[in-house]
Amino acid sequence: MGSPIILSAVNPTKYRTQVERFRDEVADRQQTDKIHLLLNNAGISGGGSMFTNSRDEWESTFNICWGGVYHCTRAFLPMLQNAEEGHIVNTSGINGFWASVGPRIPHTAYSAAKFAVGFTEALITDLRINAPHIKCSVVMPGQIGTSIRANTRKIHSGDREADAIDAAGLAQARERFALLGRDVSQLSDDQLRNLVAELERRFRDEALTSAAQAATIILEGVDEFARAAGWSASLSRTPAGFAGAPASSSATRNTPRQVPRHYGRTHGPRPRRAAPTWHRAGAIVGRRSN
Repeated sequence: MGSPIILSAVNPTKYRTQVERFRDEVADRQQTDKIHLLLNNAGISGGGSMFTNSRDEWESTFNICWGGVYHCTRAFLPMLQNAEEGHIVNTSGINGFWASVGPRIPHTAYSAAKFAVGFTEALITDLRINAPHIKCSVVMPGQIGTSIRANTRKIHSGDREADAIDAAGLAQARERFALLGRDVSQLSDDQLRNLVAELERRFRDEALTSAAQAATIILEGVDEFARAAGWSASLSRTPAGFAGAPASSSATRNTPRQVPRHYGRTHGPRPRRAAPTWHRAGAIVGRRSN
């Protein structure tokens, strides 16, 4: 696979260039001009309020959550077209149909981006008309055990490598706790840093679904889809990856080390049905093309 992408949060032109470089590296390293499976997953939070958060923070969140899906779909579409069959899986989330994390916390940028990922539903028709051998699914995760909270903090601080919470991050943490009705005024800065770090750890390690479990749900859904549709073995999973193409070139993602959990299971199609169909598996929801 190509080198990990460090996405430019507020520069769409640079963002596009980074993704296209990644695509070219995949093609070069795997010596192929096609892929069979594209998994688009990018996300940070932040930029919740149009009033109290800066334009840069709002647009950074939106550009990563939506731009990651859009630019990777654009960049890898020619390689999908070159394959005998292909599947695009785009990650939206619960906030793609419920734009809230509760009545006390504004959540505008992230929710707007996840609603935008719903473009996958429109893509179903586009593919059916122009590339019927490519299918797509949009999945709506709940909480997935990833480092999204810690990564969000680092990206918005401007230092992706910094583990320590800076003064601005502490101020935001105190404001957020206040909105939630929790008094942290008696906590020292170090105590607050420890509290934030512990909450980030719990989000990652104690969620009901791990990142690995979520990835398995998605891949099983794609495999089920391929079998039901009567496709060839190129989308059937093997322990090494996907048959019919090198494991690394048949599946790509746009954020390293961060495959969110609670992916919607994208069930196999009923080929005679023309309309897109919603599927639910517990707290996991997905929609796929037929």
